[in-house]
Amino acid sequence: MPDHMRGGTVDIPRTWDYEIDPNVYYPSHKAVDFYHHYAEDVALYGEMGFKCFRLSINWSRIYPTGMEEEPNWEGLDSITECLPSVPSMVSSRS
Repeated sequence: MPDHMRGGTVDIPRTWDYEIDPNVYYPSHKAVDFYHHYAEDVALYGEMGFKCFRLSINWSRIYPTGMEEEPNWEGLDSITECLPSVPSMVSSRS
């Protein structure tokens, strides 16, 4: 079920819609797409002078049901593909 909660502010409370309105902003419907854009994201971190990078591992990519005896190698590949780009971006800044 999609999230039907609209964003609010300090002065305006969040509201619930029974139907998704395509003309309304729902904050949870937008997400960071690090999976497809990690190279650009890490490059931006380097340009901003960041000296560290924190990566959270989505374990359900590696063990989708939690009952596997072998990991999902495609899930592991997506993580190991990203990692080499991080030190070069961070260390390129003095």
